Amino acid sequence: SAVERARRTPETELADLASLTEEAYRDVREAILGLREAGKVDRGFIESLEAYLEKYSHQSGIPATLETTLEGELILPPRSELQIIRVIQEALTNVRKHGSAKAVAIRIDERADGTVIVVEDDGHGFDVAETLLGHDGFGLHTMRERMELVGGTLTIDSAPGRGTRIIAMMPRLVQAGHAFKEVGTLL
Repeated sequence: SAVERARRTPETELADLASLTEEAYRDVREAILGLREAGKVDRGFIESLEAYLEKYSHQSGIPATLETTLEGELILPPRSELQIIRVIQEALTNVRKHGSAKAVAIRIDERADGTVIVVEDDGHGFDVAETLLGHDGFGLHTMRERMELVGGTLTIDSAPGRGTRIIAMMPRLVQAGHAFKEVGTLL
């Protein structure tokens, strides 16, 4: 309200500005780190993700681990890989910004119907429906749209007091000649 704004001191305004600046700086560092890791073509997806998680843990102070049941590398079309990388980055940014988490784990599992990537934290969680309706839900909507662009799905499982799980599902890929395609889509 106008009364509350009038009561704010220059020191309070400066403290808020400093906080916003620090948050923006951290976001830019994460974006630069993500672009640097995503651009390394000599690494596979898993190796790149492990390197990213190590740097994320160092910068955020939140231990991030990777668990996978894959026997080898995760092979995805480049377009799908890029979107999944961005979904993981957004999920981890949300953990750092909003979750008050002490740890975050990423799990990658190959199932009969496709590949599942889960980002799970032990933070305080949130009301999914309320967040998706409000202005804070923009990142969640973007993550869902990214998965839909590549024929996948995104499920958000959270509630106040029990942490958050982001579940990204990629349908099984089939090889057609020398190119990969998602089942049910044209090359």
